Amino acid sequence: MTHREFTLLAEEYGFMKTYFTKPMCLKCDDNDSFRLVWDAKAEFPFAKSIAVLVFPYPAFNVNERIPAYYLASNKAYFSVKKLIEELANRGVRAEKANISVKKQLILSGIGNQCLSSLVSIKGYGTRCVILALAIDTLDPLEYDERDAPCGSCTKCADACPTGAITSEGMDYRRCLRFALEELPHGDEAKMMQKTYIGCEICQYACPRNARANGHEVGSEIREAFDTARLVSGDCASARKLVGKNMTGGGKLTAEAISMAARDEEDFFTRFKDELAKAESSEFEAVGDAIRFAKELIGKEHEE
Repeated sequence: MTHREFTLLAEEYGFMKTYFTKPMCLKCDDNDSFRLVWDAKAEFPFAKSIAVLVFPYPAFNVNERIPAYYLASNKAYFSVKKLIEELANRGVRAEKANISVKKQLILSGIGNQCLSSLVSIKGYGTRCVILALAIDTLDPLEYDERDAPCGSCTKCADACPTGAITSEGMDYRRCLRFALEELPHGDEAKMMQKTYIGCEICQYACPRNARANGHEVGSEIREAFDTARLVSGDCASARKLVGKNMTGGGKLTAEAISMAARDEEDFFTRFKDELAKAESSEFEAVGDAIRFAKELIGKEHEE
């Protein structure tokens, strides 16, 4: 198999760019919570190269609660599994490499790390899911494909609700996305959250992503993320679309309750029947979201 044949095959599974990079021994981050592989040379001794796969995706209107990134991430996860199977059929050994793809790209002369810590790929911006495969048949290539630096642009920093992004870069300890990994979410996070599961505020603010934003939501996705449906606890369809590992513990129901109570009028009247079902939920996060809704609306009435 040639580099071009590999690239064309990857495109069939949605990976519109493939970079063949050297297996590296990278410096471990102190804040590595993802248990990444830092020494690809030792972990994948068979590998001639690390194929970095770029899966670009369309995002929705800025006011949508539906999480474009997590829909794409789940789709890319299953796509890469199918790609690995097809490569095996063609005599190529490929293993998913859970490395720091951001560092891999930057050190390979590809993309640009933005103030938000996300990597911008030329032509696609930061609206990409990026995965890596260790492969045994193809040598690495040389690249000089850096995207333009942020320069004086601070739109992501200006938009960040927690002040996690500064001219010095990203402070992960303050990032809303990481706060939303905890259940129940804190009340401050509930007030700031715009999309289910994680935060995409900096993604929407970045000028590089203008062409990726504003796409229509498909009917299947819209139905799965219907607010009333999620408030009632019917989350199976939505969880299938974004991945079950990101949505356990009643997360989607809790988030639907918090965001709807915060943003929509007559919340308790409109969702009376759905909330009756939510009241019996076994999940602490759901109960906490109902508590938040009652306190929030109670304060509004007092005012």
